[in-house]
Parts: sequence; structure tokens; C-alpha cells
Amino acid sequence: MDPSLLKFVLQVIISILMLSLGVNQSLVDLVAFWRRQGALLRSLLAVVVLFPAVVFLLLKLVPVPSGVGSGLAILAAVPGAPVTYKRSALAGGDPVYTSNLHLTLALLTLMVTPLILSIFYGQFDLALEGKITVLQVVRQVAVVQFLPIGIGLLLQRVGPRFVEKIRKPLAQLAHLAFLVMVGIFFFTLVLWSIVQLVWPLGLVSIAVFDTVAILTLAIGYGLGGESRLPTNLAKSRQQRASLAIATIARNLGLALLLAELSGAGSQIVPTILGYALVSLVIAVPFSLWSKRQIASAS
Repeated sequence: MDPSLLKFVLQVIISILMLSLGVNQSLVDLVAFWRRQGALLRSLLAVVVLFPAVVFLLLKLVPVPSGVGSGLAILAAVPGAPVTYKRSALAGGDPVYTSNLHLTLALLTLMVTPLILSIFYGQFDLALEGKITVLQVVRQVAVVQFLPIGIGLLLQRVGPRFVEKIRKPLAQLAHLAFLVMVGIFFFTLVLWSIVQLVWPLGLVSIAVFDTVAILTLAIGYGLGGESRLPTNLAKSRQQRASLAIATIARNLGLALLLAELSGAGSQIVPTILGYALVSLVIAVPFSLWSKRQIASAS
């Protein structure tokens, strides 16, 4: 599949998912999440700081092609995957915590992405032919995430009865869109990427993807949860699952756009797709295990 077509399809799917999130999002819950400073700081530490730190350390220790290094740097700089809500649900995550964290990360992306990219490109010899500006990051996040979420929040304010009518059909449409995206990855991208993209990257690069995914998944799970009391154990494990998925998942649509804007997309896109495939595969057994853990604590 052509990367430009893939990016367009992902943007449409993500917009549907974000609109569904917007009609269900509570601003009261979001503010309450921001006031729980301990949980907020641990969440941001996992997703915004430690994921890039793991990538930075591995790039210092393991020699990889510049395209692979650039792709990993971009992935480190784009937290807040729009599909986190759906992927977290598959792991038994807390939907309220997940949506609040996603909106927080989307807001921070405008500041975090340029900062992290500047650090990586200042420390490593990476494939960067074009200049990625803050305005380009803002435009992508605004159109694909803020706009549909904002529409959803506005509809809640001006037409609550209308929202009640469309909430369930929209949720079903979002679920279908998510399944379509999963189908794209597992029935098209897997075959195409293994032959034309992932395999040429080499075993060392694939091992780096595995290491990043496993370490950051463990970091997210370890830092998640607010209580260790038996009465709150299930809720704690739900939030651990949510943060683990939020940490490992990166904003694929924004990453592909930045790869295109860099002027070296042909070198960088294979890494973005390769990591996406690896992280999805690793998340499957984790999600099954997590749901069992949550069920046993309920």
C-alpha cells in the first residue's frame, strides 16, 4: 500500500475514533485527572520521558542505519496514539483514564514533538533532509484530533439529545473503523511489509523494535495504577493496562506525516511500519494476560 494512501486512510479512521471520543468525553473528568498530580506525573513520565529515553539509549548502544534511527526518533516524539482508547479496551483498561490521558497527550504534542525531535537530531546523524516545523505538527494534530474531538464536545453542549441518539451508532462506526484498521495491518501491511519493508531492515533493527516495545510496555504497566489496596486492585490494574498501552502505542498518522516532511520518507517509513507491527504483536499476549489479571482482582 502506498504510504500516502495509508496516511489518508488512517486520518479518516482516526477522525471517526476521535469524534466518538469527543461525544463521550467529560471535561469534568479531564480536570479531575489533571488534579491527581501523582497519577498525571507518572503517566507523563512513562509516555513522554521514558519512551524517548529508552530509544535514545538504544541508539547510543546499537548501531542502526540512519533511516531506522530517524524512524525511532520520530516515534519517540509522537505520543498519544489516537487508537489507544480501542487498544486499551482490548487489554481491559480504564476507559475514563485512557480518554483523559489521550487528550492530555494530544495537547502536549504541540510542545513535546518539536522538543524531542530537536534533541535526537542534535545528538545523532539521522536522515533529515527537510525541516519539520511546529506549525506542521500543530496542523496535523488539530485537523485529525482536536477538530473531531472539539465537534464532539460542542455537540454535547448544544445538542445533548442529538448526542444521545448518535452516541451508540457512532460508537459502532468507530468500532468498525478500528476493525478496518486492524484488517489493513494484519491482512495487507503484514504481508507487504515483511517482504518489502521489515525484512530489509535486518535482524538487528527488528531486535531493537522488540526491545523498545517490551521495555516501554513494562515501564507503563509498572508506573500505572493509583492504589495497591485489595478493594481497588481491579481499578489499579485497569489503569496499569491503560498506561502500558498508551506508552507502547505511538501516533502513527503523525509519524508518517513527519517522515514525509523530513524528505527521507523512503528510508524512515519502513521503521515506523515495522515498529507498529512489532508493537501490535507484542501487545496481543499482554492484553490477554492483563484481562485475566483484572478479572481475578474483581
